[in-house]
Amino acid sequence: MANESKLEEENYSKYEILKWEVIPIRESIKVVQTEAEKLKTLRLSPSTRWEVTSNIKPVDLYVYLKARFGEPNGITMVTKDHDDSDNMIHWHYSLRAESGRIDFLCWTFRLEICHTLDVVAVDANELLSEIKRDFGRMACLS
Repeated sequence: MANESKLEEENYSKYEILKWEVIPIRESIKVVQTEAEKLKTLRLSPSTRWEVTSNIKPVDLYVYLKARFGEPNGITMVTKDHDDSDNMIHWHYSLRAESGRIDFLCWTFRLEICHTLDVVAVDANELLSEIKRDFGRMACLS
């Protein structure tokens, strides 16, 4: 019981990962439709897009996200051929946080995290460490 209250107190405060929620795919499609021109010219800067090559295995992140949020819900899943493993993007989660949006994409040769988090000094390794700390909580729920 004390461990649970400690987790609640911490609430992984900087990234608030306990408050993340799935963005419905229809909502993602609306964003693309209504902001098509903006998206055509959008270039993600290094501060909003990370290529993750260490600190977490894509399969570990996938198992965590699937246990917590269900099937991948990112917009790229609309075009995925679910009967074939020959896809450039194997899974994509779009999540909403109080401080912005975060997308996890697993490409054939890399893992990407794109975000609009309004957090001071956002750091990929720090975020991944917070997610890994939450692995135990998810294991207890299954």
